[in-house]
Amino acid sequence: MNNKNKKTLNNIKTPKHIVYMYSFLAVLFVLIPEWLASLGISIEDDEFKSHLPYQEVNFNNLEIYLSDKSLYELRYLANIYKIFCYSNDNKNELRKRVMRKLKRKNNKYKMDNTKV
Repeated sequence: MNNKNKKTLNNIKTPKHIVYMYSFLAVLFVLIPEWLASLGISIEDDEFKSHLPYQEVNFNNLEIYLSDKSLYELRYLANIYKIFCYSNDNKNELRKRVMRKLKRKNNKYKMDNTKV
C-alpha cells in the first residue's frame, strides 16, 4: 500500500464557505438561545416573580380558603388539627372535616375572648 493513495484528514481541504456556514448555524441555534435564556432568568421584575403572598386564615371565608388547598395541604392541616383517619377521605370529605374542626376552634376562641 502506498502512502500516496491513503487520504488523511490533513490532505482533505474543506471549503471555507461550508465552515463559515456551520459556525453561523452553531451561533444561531446554540449560543443565541443560551444568551436569551440567561438574560430571561436574570431579569428580576415584580411581574415575573412566581411566588404568591402569604395568606392568613380568614374565618369569614373559610370555604374559599379550604377550596384552594390541594389534597396534600388538606392532609397536612388534618394532621396539625389532629383529625383521625383522614387518609381514607377524599378531598371533599377531608375539606368538610377540616372546616368543621376549624369552625369549632374559632368558636371556642371567640367564647374564650368573651369570658375575659
